[in-house]
Amino acid sequence: MKLEEAMRMVKREVEAELARFFAGKRKEAERLLHPRGVPQAQHHPGGGVLELVDQVADMTMRGGKRMRPLLCFVGHEAVKGKSGMPEYLLYAMVGLELFQTFALIHDDIMDQDKERRGGPTIHRYFNEKLKVKNEKWGESMGILAGDLALMWADELMGARDDIRSLYQKMKEEVVYGQMLDVIGGSKEKADELKTAWYSVVRPLQIGSSLAFKDSLSERLSLLKTWEQYGVPAGKLFQLRDDMLDGELSEEAFNKAAKPLEKKALAALVLLDTSDDMRQLLVDFVTFVQNRQS
Repeated sequence: MKLEEAMRMVKREVEAELARFFAGKRKEAERLLHPRGVPQAQHHPGGGVLELVDQVADMTMRGGKRMRPLLCFVGHEAVKGKSGMPEYLLYAMVGLELFQTFALIHDDIMDQDKERRGGPTIHRYFNEKLKVKNEKWGESMGILAGDLALMWADELMGARDDIRSLYQKMKEEVVYGQMLDVIGGSKEKADELKTAWYSVVRPLQIGSSLAFKDSLSERLSLLKTWEQYGVPAGKLFQLRDDMLDGELSEEAFNKAAKPLEKKALAALVLLDTSDDMRQLLVDFVTFVQNRQS
């Protein structure tokens, strides 16, 4: 499978499952708020709860590359081969995307951003909807929306013993990386935790761990290989972001990118997988270096 084909397929399947998931969660919220089936007016407090669900759904569905689900799929396929997309894998991919929604919502509050994915950030949406002067109200709604997305991610990711520890480590790494951002700590370490480990290494490791059934030694070896591949690939991704944001010149990017590309590709020599899958991972590094958004 070519990288472009895999990206299209993952995006299609994940977004279809997300739509089903959100529809189900909205129905659950409706039953919780009025179990007798009596609809409530939008201005009723219960209507606000439904709007919170809708905003998390809207934020998730209106954009995103679905890169973490893609790499989770790739990690699984590297072990299983052409196994399609079993339900347990799809749930993990959707869980990763919901965790990304949580991270973005809370990041927007901390950075006081006004737009995300072509629309208003959630805290800004709620402030503008009610035309309140106290922005703390919108921030409170944003925190709750982020918490809701995190709970849903936990629901999907926490049911499997084979990935729970990796998922927990990923959550901690994102928090530590975000903390370094907030306090102005080491940018290199923050980027490694928030981008390299969170965006590349952990999704690959989670996908592979879902595929393994037997050999612990082989599993641990592959997890290490993903680290050796994913850390430089993730750093490369962040450097490209910095260049696209104008924080890094193209010349500086090219100079820093070469050794990272070399490290990532060298790790693939250790990977016991098909030639097609190895080529897909090579193509991912090329995509990361050349992307325009």
